[in-house]
Amino acid sequence: MYHTHIVLVRSHHPGNLGSILRAMKNFGVCHLSLVSPRFELDHPDIKKMACGAENLLSRIKRHSHLSEALALSHLVVGSTRRIRFQKNRRHWHPCELRKWIKGQPARSRVSLVFGPEEAGLTNDELSLCQKIVTIPTRQDFPSINLAQSVMILLYELSQLKGDGNLLKSSHQQKQATHRQLESFYRHWEEVLLGIGFLDPQNPYRIMNQFRELLSRAQPTMREVGLLRALCRKVLWASKT
Repeated sequence: MYHTHIVLVRSHHPGNLGSILRAMKNFGVCHLSLVSPRFELDHPDIKKMACGAENLLSRIKRHSHLSEALALSHLVVGSTRRIRFQKNRRHWHPCELRKWIKGQPARSRVSLVFGPEEAGLTNDELSLCQKIVTIPTRQDFPSINLAQSVMILLYELSQLKGDGNLLKSSHQQKQATHRQLESFYRHWEEVLLGIGFLDPQNPYRIMNQFRELLSRAQPTMREVGLLRALCRKVLWASKT
């Protein structure tokens, strides 16, 4: 089975956190990270809305940056309805997401990332996600409450319980983590800037395409190490 990890970025409303804890307990999920929350964890609305899931409060981890919260993740999914800001990337339907995850190694750590209630995830934050999922709604009333969005995606992933590609499970320890991939992307960007391949004023357009490519490839730790060795060699050659 997969290890599901909920990540809330700059969440504003403590009541939503309580409702999310309740949904997590409904589906047997216990890992949650808060990135720069706008409230304290002793706010009374949290316990009020948790309805018996208050014990999960002690397991919450707090981070200053999204990259920290995702460091040990293998699969990262960002939830957004801001299609116009990410029109060059494919937006996955929740049931498509389930099929994609099903093909990944069992025991993968799957992080579901949700932005603040008012504005959602920024483009920079979405660039850290391997996949973007959008819950389909009516165009004249598209906004969904944060806790409802979390519950919908948790339900989809709950259908994978006991599933997973067991043939790949022995390969799991070699799968590259988010931290390792981000280190490679920084190294690769340095190389591409050094040889004049990227526009220094807007490196993100091309770099996001490389992120998409690596996301599809799902490289192992060894493969990422090989790519970084290539980066070091190119940097050395460009300076001699």
